[in-house]
Amino acid sequence: MALSPKQKTLASWGRIPGDGRKVIAAIGASRSGKTHGASLGFFLWTQSLGPLPGDMVHLVIGQSFAVMKATIREHLTGWAGSYEWNGTDRLLTINGVRYKFLSFANVQSETRPMGLTVHSLLSDESTLVGERFFTLALGRATSPQSRVWVLANPAQPGHFLKREFIDKGLFDEIQKWTFEDNPVLAESVKEDLRRLYTGADYTRLVEGEWAAHSGQLYPKMTVVNPADLPASVVVETDVAIDPGYAAPYAALFIARTRKGNNLVYDEYYHRPEDGARTPAEHASAVIAQAGQRALPDWPAPSNFIVDPAAAGDGYEYESRGCFLPSVDKDVLAGIANLRNKLEEPRYYIYEGCTRLVEELEGLVWDPRASERGEDKPDPRCPDHAADALRYHASFRFPLDATTRYV
Repeated sequence: MALSPKQKTLASWGRIPGDGRKVIAAIGASRSGKTHGASLGFFLWTQSLGPLPGDMVHLVIGQSFAVMKATIREHLTGWAGSYEWNGTDRLLTINGVRYKFLSFANVQSETRPMGLTVHSLLSDESTLVGERFFTLALGRATSPQSRVWVLANPAQPGHFLKREFIDKGLFDEIQKWTFEDNPVLAESVKEDLRRLYTGADYTRLVEGEWAAHSGQLYPKMTVVNPADLPASVVVETDVAIDPGYAAPYAALFIARTRKGNNLVYDEYYHRPEDGARTPAEHASAVIAQAGQRALPDWPAPSNFIVDPAAAGDGYEYESRGCFLPSVDKDVLAGIANLRNKLEEPRYYIYEGCTRLVEELEGLVWDPRASERGEDKPDPRCPDHAADALRYHASFRFPLDATTRYV
């Protein structure tokens, strides 16, 4: 694989003569070529490491084991040496050198780096890793010969990685990457990506700069008259629910076509001022409305996607025989995910779903948070139906690293 001049510099960086712990950060735009993905980043990092003393291990941290496993498979493709993967201990041994893998998957993982004694560290997708987890892991690689690499896409300027590490000069070296540093990305692909992104997304993912979002959360959607849609085969229907009592209780009824598109064909929206309802009454009303599908040959709902934080409401549906799949509630990743799917489009909203359309049109980023360099939806905007759609998008189009960078 061809390496750019920057990648050659990156590969040789750890060979700097003399003792002294070195910490380098490679910050760049999406697909910038700073690592050619996690696999090449892992490869270049391993090449920069010296002999591993005693029974120590090197540490690799990232957002998920799924990405790490893909990294390992790609790195070891065609490998001629000796390697062994211990899935139980998340330990990879290459020619006798051991690499420990830790993921930041949930709150319980925050203390996992404590007690580890490691020689060097690779932190992949570093803007996705929690601050406490990252700080603990960084503090484990303290050998005079330690080589610490921090790979990241830019995020909002208020992100801890920029605020607490870059701005305070805690990295020995920072490398900046853009599209132009990728030696294998075709110009036609670069041009397509330049057209794809706007605003803060463009600044982060094309120019490789830190930027905060402003304006609308969902600048584009497709609202349709059902009569204008071509005939399509609906293979499954879902109900997405955002319960509320002091706030509105919202549910969306969504049909999935054989091509994987989603038709939001009806909505349930009950405000507190419309009269008090118990969780049981809401569940009964939603289930009854779910039986009134747009076409009689559409299948009955397969999934009831309920806000994961509303355990009591989830029970009301489960007790009535409804299937509740798990869903990732990561807010920023979910917003990016839904925005992408609305823009493709993978969602078509029937014009009768007026509450949903009004919310999607009215949701904006909090300008006060933007001034602090943070990404937060404006809490003053109604978002109950929009949240239900976000849960559905996170279920039908599982969140991955890419959506978290947007």
